[in-house]
Amino acid sequence: MVLLISIMFLSIYMAKAQIGQTDCTDSSECATLAYSVCDTIITQKCVCVTSQGFTTNANDDGCDYDCGVLSEPNNGAVSYKSTIQDSVAMYGCHAGFQIDGVTRRTCSVVKPKGWSGVAPSCIAGQLGDLCNTITDLCDNIINGECSVLGICSCLAGYEAVSFFACQEINECASNPCINGGTCNDLVNEFTCTCATGFKGITCQTNDCNTLPCQNGGACTDRLATYTCACTAGFEGINCEINIDECASSPCGHGGSCSDGIDFYTCNCVAGYTGLNCQTDIDDCASQPCLNEGTCLEGVAQFACACVQGYSGSLCQDGVGDKAVQTLTIITAISSLVTVVLLTIGGIAIACTRKRGKAVQSHKEQNFMMSSARDSRDIENVSQIMDYEVLGNRDSNNADRRSYQDLHGINKT
Repeated sequence: MVLLISIMFLSIYMAKAQIGQTDCTDSSECATLAYSVCDTIITQKCVCVTSQGFTTNANDDGCDYDCGVLSEPNNGAVSYKSTIQDSVAMYGCHAGFQIDGVTRRTCSVVKPKGWSGVAPSCIAGQLGDLCNTITDLCDNIINGECSVLGICSCLAGYEAVSFFACQEINECASNPCINGGTCNDLVNEFTCTCATGFKGITCQTNDCNTLPCQNGGACTDRLATYTCACTAGFEGINCEINIDECASSPCGHGGSCSDGIDFYTCNCVAGYTGLNCQTDIDDCASQPCLNEGTCLEGVAQFACACVQGYSGSLCQDGVGDKAVQTLTIITAISSLVTVVLLTIGGIAIACTRKRGKAVQSHKEQNFMMSSARDSRDIENVSQIMDYEVLGNRDSNNADRRSYQDLHGINKT
């Protein structure tokens, strides 16, 4: 029961705590009603001061501050859910524009009251602006685009005429077509209509510019055609054919032909020489035959006709008159040398024998003297010695007697 009575009194109290209903004598009694003040002059009630931007909230239990409606920027928009305190407003721009200023504003009830900051504006994108985050920033630039580098740029083939416009480049302005060609301007390119006999992107090529003449041939341009003046050894429309100088079989006497460029060479068989193997080689030029033989020349060979007394392929064998004379002289000299050598040898042998006999005689004398002393036969020994002395002095005695004979005589 007590609880019920308490609730009833609380309800009556709370019901009285409302804007325009709650009695007050000063503002402190309105503290429970947010942002309300006490109207001490007229109503003596808690009220919201509308002149200061406050209005009664939906529950009549406080006052809300109204920051007011926001204006949309040119080429942009603003969005928010409410205009009372603590509300947030967001700004954005249309395609081709970007915010110049803040993008967010908040409604504040404290000083300074109202929307925070300054309302932004939307400015058009221009050439050179970064568009990597605002990818549509370049949309309003005439012939512009957001390039792969993330920068507002002119389209390919266009050039800037202002910060907001690009115009197509005239690729023919530089007169790129030469040799009488006509230029056709396109977007970011051109084409050339070439005069007869010329071709290429800028009509820079005629029939000779492609270097059709081969192997050093000289090209002469004609009207839509050309001619080639070939160097020696070549022929054909483009000088592409090497002339075969061996076609006429210039090599004689079985020689083989090797074709070159504007020349040929002949590989001659044995016995021939010359440019065309026309010359028979003179095999007798070196005079190969000896001993006055006569050389008979052939093809890659020769023969020797020898004089009497000689033979062989080069007449190197045999004994002719000169050979006999030479042999006789050699034989005489050999005989003389032999006689001299034998004479010298005999003298040497005789001297050697004489010297040997003298040595032997001396040895025998010494022996006999020794024997005589032993046998007391000194007299006989003296006779023997005297005879030997006399015998040695007689150089003309050809029939000397031996020691044994003398010894026998002495005994008789």
